[in-house]
Amino acid sequence: MQVILSGVEEIGAYAIEKLLQEQFNLKIVGVEYDSYFIREHENLKSEDAAILQSNTLRTISSEDYLFALTNDYATNLLTCKVAKEQNAKITVATVKRGHLDSEQDKKLQSIFGVDVLLNTASLVANLLVNLLNYPLAVDVYKLANDELIMLGFPVQRVLALANLSVEEIEDYFLKHDLPIQVSFVYSNYIFQQATKQIRLQPTDTVYFLLHEEYCSALYHFLEVERVEKNKKQKIVINGGGQIGVAIAELLPKDKYSISIIEIDEARSVHIAKKLAYARVLNFDGLDKEIMQMENLENADYFLSVTQKEAVNITSCLNAFGLGISKCIPLLSQPSFFDILRTKKYIYTSLSPRNILIRFLLNLLRKPDFLTYIPLFNSTLVICEVKIKSDSTSIGKTLGSLGLCKEIKTLLVLRNHKYITANMDLIIEGEDRLILTGNTLELQERISFL
Repeated sequence: MQVILSGVEEIGAYAIEKLLQEQFNLKIVGVEYDSYFIREHENLKSEDAAILQSNTLRTISSEDYLFALTNDYATNLLTCKVAKEQNAKITVATVKRGHLDSEQDKKLQSIFGVDVLLNTASLVANLLVNLLNYPLAVDVYKLANDELIMLGFPVQRVLALANLSVEEIEDYFLKHDLPIQVSFVYSNYIFQQATKQIRLQPTDTVYFLLHEEYCSALYHFLEVERVEKNKKQKIVINGGGQIGVAIAELLPKDKYSISIIEIDEARSVHIAKKLAYARVLNFDGLDKEIMQMENLENADYFLSVTQKEAVNITSCLNAFGLGISKCIPLLSQPSFFDILRTKKYIYTSLSPRNILIRFLLNLLRKPDFLTYIPLFNSTLVICEVKIKSDSTSIGKTLGSLGLCKEIKTLLVLRNHKYITANMDLIIEGEDRLILTGNTLELQERISFL
């Protein structure tokens, strides 16, 4: 199987590194350089004409995946058409606009042989809106058809976690009969599986895996109020581009009061007409004086989602200086995450490239994995695997499945109920296992299931 990629400037060097790390046979069309050169040169551009004329597109087989990710919608559609004519297994095209459920989009997908029509702005907006539902969490992952969530909490923001060991936390959940797992600890810029002997440090981020129905119990343990009753959250969005508008459209209007800052006057008028419920302001989001004049300093959240990374970081610094404690910038370079993670003026950060590669890897790993989520800056993944009705694993204990010690079973879903995993648990057909481990080890061991 090959992964053919066009639009290297969109996916970035980080994503190429991730695909190679997962040992995919990667080919890039539209540039003259190989993938190893591209990993070292972030600003390379591909040429649309070179993509469509590439011989690589004409040698695609029925097992290959084509990702057309350029800035040009027409080029992406045509690239998919050429690939589908060669019987590509899956074709994906990105589009730079809002909703993708119109009849026109469906017709275009059919005509050009596009299996997945993708809008990165919608992916980012969905993740951010999900994140806002969980106070103090700086990271959120969803699994098992969104039934399960994994939330990351910085120890320095949650006093109840200070100086606790993973064993002490798990003992609390066990004592109160709560199927909540401590899944990972992010420490010293590295994700590691949570083991009982780990004692949390102030700079750590701890990740919990649980069903949505147990969120209240988790927040009770963390001694954090999840929802302030009858309080409408105030959100300021700096940047009225596709991502900013997508976020505003997804936010529940009964829970959030929305202000959008857009520097372009014509764009501001367009947004004001489109989003009648939002307050649209035409000025430079870096201007602290106008921010104060418009009484924006009392906002609960400040989101900066312009196309300029420096503007996003600087505007968040300014907003924090005005008294907005929860500032979230959009970052084009995922490598900035660790640099900004310890900055007080950054609540959390989002990277479209990181979100995009997470989506693509999840697509590539089906059907072996129902859900497959790579963790940032790590070889660890969290995934969901289904025990087939004819599997030789049925009737065996979890401890006898042949999984190496580096692969950990976090939870088992059986008959719509989640069971805390233990080595003596007898496996049944149709069980869904939530596993974590090194990506290559998981791929090698999946055949045992």
